[in-house]
Amino acid sequence: MARPLKELVIHKGQKASTAQALGLLIRERRLELGLSQEAVSDEGLEQAYVSKLERGESEISLNSFLLLAPKLQLTPVELLQRFLSTLGRHGK
Repeated sequence: MARPLKELVIHKGQKASTAQALGLLIRERRLELGLSQEAVSDEGLEQAYVSKLERGESEISLNSFLLLAPKLQLTPVELLQRFLSTLGRHGK
């Protein structure tokens, strides 16, 4: 069972950072697809890096963004659109 993301508990009036908003999106989509962090990891995306992304502890590079999108069964454009939507709901 997935652990809750304590780092992403957003209290009323608080906003998530861009890294946290992207992490929330990545984790929600991965779980929606029933995938583990290992399943979206590969040579270019290590599991530890995916974990840091999901916790909002690491900024994503363009290359990693492009590698991650198909793992989440999205095009890069779809992932960006979802990120902007998530950022609009939760971000600064």
